[in-house]
Amino acid sequence: MRNSVVCLINQQRAAHGLPPVRQSSLLDRSAQLWTSVMVTTGDFWHGINFSARITAVGFVWRDAGENIATGFPTPASVVSAWMASKEHCQNILDPDYDRIGTGLSPHPVGRFASGPATWTQDFALPMLGRQPSHNSAPMRGCPY
Repeated sequence: MRNSVVCLINQQRAAHGLPPVRQSSLLDRSAQLWTSVMVTTGDFWHGINFSARITAVGFVWRDAGENIATGFPTPASVVSAWMASKEHCQNILDPDYDRIGTGLSPHPVGRFASGPATWTQDFALPMLGRQPSHNSAPMRGCPY
């Protein structure tokens, strides 16, 4: 499922002239931990400081973003929903990001969804990383 989400995100980036993001095991851990917290507590939000979670797993970053969703049963359905939302789409098409992590649970976040599955995506650029693209035009066109 993680690989499918990353593949679909990279298809969106390629369709808009952006380089792919690469999966990061540290960002996977950050995203998975947050997904589990949301499902367990029944609270659907980014928390007080999502970037602190990325730092806590050992990822040293200079730019980061996060998408969350609940109630979408498949990778295709969640990526479609994110692409239809301005802020989520902007994270997916942010030219600064070159790493991605995905967390998922087959369970929804309680009262926030009637369908299955909860998803978290963490995006980042490592501290010493180079911005993979300077093409911010796709972000300005969100949502798609």
